[in-house]
Amino acid sequence: MVLKSQPSPTQQKPEPQRCLTLWSGWARLMLLIIGVVLSWAISTMPVFLPPLAAQFPLGAALQRSLSNPTLPIPPPPVPLLAQGETRDRPLELLGHRHYDQAFIDNLTVVSSYGAAKGIQRFEYLHQDAALALMKMSDAARADGVWIVPVSGFRDQERQRQLFEAQVQRQGSPQSAAQSVAPPGYSEHHTGYAVDLADGLARAKDISRRFVDTQAFEWLMAHGQDFGFELSFPEDNPQGIIFEPWHWRYVGSAHAQHLFEPQTLETTLPKPKPRWLTYSC
Repeated sequence: MVLKSQPSPTQQKPEPQRCLTLWSGWARLMLLIIGVVLSWAISTMPVFLPPLAAQFPLGAALQRSLSNPTLPIPPPPVPLLAQGETRDRPLELLGHRHYDQAFIDNLTVVSSYGAAKGIQRFEYLHQDAALALMKMSDAARADGVWIVPVSGFRDQERQRQLFEAQVQRQGSPQSAAQSVAPPGYSEHHTGYAVDLADGLARAKDISRRFVDTQAFEWLMAHGQDFGFELSFPEDNPQGIIFEPWHWRYVGSAHAQHLFEPQTLETTLPKPKPRWLTYSC
């Protein structure tokens, strides 16, 4: 009888098992690297939040929550709705139309100023309005005119402060509303409205005397070429005082729709076709 020699232990181990052992080692190494990278990213995430977040309540609260894991992340703000949807908010109030507040992510800086106590003040506009303003300012500068944006996007809290201060000066909401919109009813909420000044005649900022500046003359001649128009010309149908400094961007379909006179037909959700209201 012939005895066959037994294979060595290394010969008994099949080739697929050695490959599997090799791959499992690489997998453990890759998981370890991914875990280290994720831990670093989470620990440094607040550093990379945009500075704009600190200027809005939700962004600041979110940054604090990421810095301190024990704090809950706040819920997103409830969007403002026009009358006819879910809340009783009139389409117009004291001559001013209702406008939703722009989303933070859609805004970009167009100017900055030094403010009291060393705090820097930034002015923001909707991205497409900001780009159009930059092009318009460059064209004006080529003609020797210095157009300066002094006030852009405003949230409702800032608008409330301005309106209440004007009520104290004028004595009644009706009188105050002729020059300052109530909160929720300012074009500045959209990010498409901007107050402009003449950099060479700053004494005429935000006043009727702005009509006597080169900037106003240039804007009346060329503003529409860049998508800008006066919000409140003389004898406007809303009954607001003439504001030669207050301009709005209407150079996109979205911006044009925002500033169209709103009716219940344009704000109410359109009914579905009858065949879509039933299910099998």
